[in-house]
Amino acid sequence: MGEAPGAVPYAELERRRFLDQPKSSAPTVTLDGKADGVTPWTDGSGYAPHYLGSWAHHVVPGAGRKLPHERPEAFIAAVLEVHGMS
Repeated sequence: MGEAPGAVPYAELERRRFLDQPKSSAPTVTLDGKADGVTPWTDGSGYAPHYLGSWAHHVVPGAGRKLPHERPEAFIAAVLEVHGMS
């Protein structure tokens, strides 16, 4: 998804399947778990180009890959936040 060089034989497939996707105009909140041991958390700037409408990003301390399970209060807050954006 553009984060690192890919395998040349798959470049066209990556472009069609991931990079050329339509943008979303729906209000959106993205979350990164700060304790994710697989994917490092970010400031969300890599997600921003995918959203045309209201968008917010939060890093959730103590959450990993199962953020809704590990920090349900943060997940619920994000649902309420996106509801308030509409």
